[in-house]
Amino acid sequence: MSKRLTLIKKEELKKKKSIRTMKLLDLCEKHQGTVTADSVNLLENLTEKELLNEICYLRATVAHDIRQMCREKVDGKFKMMRVTSNELKQSTKCRYKPEFNLTNDIDSLLIAIIYA
Repeated sequence: MSKRLTLIKKEELKKKKSIRTMKLLDLCEKHQGTVTADSVNLLENLTEKELLNEICYLRATVAHDIRQMCREKVDGKFKMMRVTSNELKQSTKCRYKPEFNLTNDIDSLLIAIIYA
């Protein structure tokens, strides 16, 4: 009996998650579709609300590690601060195409300067 109840609950949760994902997909389809590795440049044309919808969809499907808030120390206390839209775009680009990762480029440039 308890196994059956847990299976029913799991099915309900999966159904709820799939409904939420489909609603997010519908929101993303309103603005040129979802971002893929081939269409990363679409991020530059999105408004703030469209960008947030896109990131919600990505977090629900493939990119669980994209963060919209970060913890910063302000006046001796830690507070959660919103990440700017440029940082969100950059982290999304890095998720799909690692060549957009600026820190790797800076590291390689520094190594090239040191050993040149």
